[in-house]
Amino acid sequence: MIQEALTRERQDHGNSGESLGEAGERVTRIITCDFPHYLAVVSRVRQEVHIIGPEGGTISSAHIPQVQALFPPQALTKRIRVGLQAHGANNTLCRRVLPRHAAVSPVLTVEPRRRKFHRSITLTAPLPHPADQKINSHDKQSTAN
Repeated sequence: MIQEALTRERQDHGNSGESLGEAGERVTRIITCDFPHYLAVVSRVRQEVHIIGPEGGTISSAHIPQVQALFPPQALTKRIRVGLQAHGANNTLCRRVLPRHAAVSPVLTVEPRRRKFHRSITLTAPLPHPADQKINSHDKQSTAN
């Protein structure tokens, strides 16, 4: 019975296990006979890459538009490629898994890692709100150095 299901899966989706979903997103199927106690799926979010120099600049995420990295003038001494990634959490999943008073904001990554900036950069991300709290119009964003 398991072998039949595996054969049918390969016929429908090929040997690679990758296909396109209904909305055009990439879907990867993992088939195993032994289900592990824990399963982690790690994906890399699209990275916005720009050349930033001594004049400074801003990088915005296309994935989550409220996420920005602001580089003031003289934060860098030479022109380099700087990347910004923003990985947001699914609101429906957070409501199901987390306590009602918990809130989740996007995870931000700036690359190259371990790069020293000569002036503080500003990362801007949307302010998370717990599922049981109403959103105030004046609490739209949070900014940190």
